[in-house]
Parts: sequence; C-alpha cells; structure tokens
Amino acid sequence: MWENLIELTHLNSPKGSRVTSLIEGRPSGKDRLVPLYRQLLNGKLDKPTFDQLTQNDTTASAVSILQEELIHTYFFSNLERSGFNDRKSAEVECWKNWVAVKMLFGKSAMVFPQKACLKILKQAERYGFHKLIIEVAKQLRLYYGAQLGDSKRFKKYDDLIRLHKRKYLRVKKISRDLNALKLSLLLRSKNKKEILSGSNQVLK
Repeated sequence: MWENLIELTHLNSPKGSRVTSLIEGRPSGKDRLVPLYRQLLNGKLDKPTFDQLTQNDTTASAVSILQEELIHTYFFSNLERSGFNDRKSAEVECWKNWVAVKMLFGKSAMVFPQKACLKILKQAERYGFHKLIIEVAKQLRLYYGAQLGDSKRFKKYDDLIRLHKRKYLRVKKISRDLNALKLSLLLRSKNKKEILSGSNQVLK
C-alpha cells in the first residue's frame, strides 16, 4: 500500500492543488487526508511510520480514501489530455458510468440506476460497444423480467443480448483472423530475410 501511494503521489504531483481540493471535500479531509497527502508528497512519511499509522482503523480508512482520490485524479486528468478520439472517449465514459451504476445496485438503489442503464445503453448502441451492451442489457432484463414481471421488455432485452453476443463473437473472430494474418506475414518476412542473408553468405 505504501509503495502504491508513493507512486500515485508522484504521478499526480503536477496536479497537487487539484488533489488537495478534492480530498478536502471528503469526510475528515482537512483533518486526516490533507496532512497525510502532504507528508507523502514532501517525502516525509517513510514505510515504517506508514505501517505504524495504518494499524489504526481510522487512519487505514483515510489511506484507502486517499488512494481512491489519487487514482481518480490521475485517470481523469489523463483522459482529458489523452488525445482520444470521440469513440474511445465515449467508450471510457460508458464503462465509467457502468461501474458507478453497479455500485448503486450494490447499495440496493433501483430507480435511478435503471434510468442510467438506459442512457448508457443508448450511447453504447450508437458506437457498437457490444460487450457493454450485453452487460447492461442483462441488468435491464433482470429488472424488467424478475422484478417487474414485464414480459415484453424482458424479451426485448433478451433478444438484444442474443443479437450482440453474435456480433461480439463475430468481431472477436475477425480480430483473431487479423492477428493470425499479421503473424503469418511477419514470419514470411522473417524467413525471406533469413534466406536472403544465407544467399549473401554463400556468394561471399
């Protein structure tokens, strides 16, 4: 854990003020998180001291929150300046939202996550993110089928899952075929170079 925090702190060091403002807003942020972050940033927290501090449950919890914020800051700041095209940015955004929705389901929330699922599904269908469509449609199928007993919508999402499973498998097959072709061309090129090299040796 100490090594991870040190690495994340250094990765985020150009964005130190941003991290500080984020963690100040968390519970016990000013009291525990900010001092802990500044000690790490300034190299004033060695591993033995860190290990001793984290034996306390409250400090251990603060460390987990700090690590979460550091990961969040690094990921999204890099996403902002990554130069991703629209499709890649949309893919990252969709998966990020899907993770958040699953967390809400884990806390027994129902109505809002279902609306979020529909929004994610719409964007995923627009770009053809087959794997994500399958994941989200499974959740919607469960909700409308098992919980609401809506057979029409259950069938709708069941059919959607079947459709995109076929598409996903087709894309995977094309990808495998392309990789096999690349490998074949690479081996041919290598063999050709070896033959030419051998011929040159004979001529010498």
